[in-house]
Amino acid sequence: MVTWTQMYMPMGGLGLSALVALIPIIFFFVALAVLRLKGHVAGAITLILSILIAIFAFKMPIDMAFAAAGYGFIYGLWPIAWIIVAAVFLYKLTVASGQFDIIRSSVISITDDQRLQVLLIGFSFVALLEGAAGFGAPVSITG
Repeated sequence: MVTWTQMYMPMGGLGLSALVALIPIIFFFVALAVLRLKGHVAGAITLILSILIAIFAFKMPIDMAFAAAGYGFIYGLWPIAWIIVAAVFLYKLTVASGQFDIIRSSVISITDDQRLQVLLIGFSFVALLEGAAGFGAPVSITG
């Protein structure tokens, strides 16, 4: 790979360069809110737009632009995958040890309304899994 020094003002001025750098972010919000595109479609188009702006506006080498996109994908995917693996492991452990039935009966004993049970699980059990996985701040979620 060749070395590359980033230009902070490729458009001649800081304001215009910042506006060009904002184009993918603005497009992403417009694609979701106005165009009603699905998240993965809006994200893929935004990624392509970001790579094109990096290559043509900021003069980033093509191989570095794709390498940076790949690095960002892996760096973002790793923590999510780790949380999912830990949550599945904890779930299987609670089922195998019989503790999941205790958790289920505890939730049912609080309320019979399934809507409130969903909220209870959504705020409390998810925080438990996230805390057990080692990420996030479950106290701030449930507190």
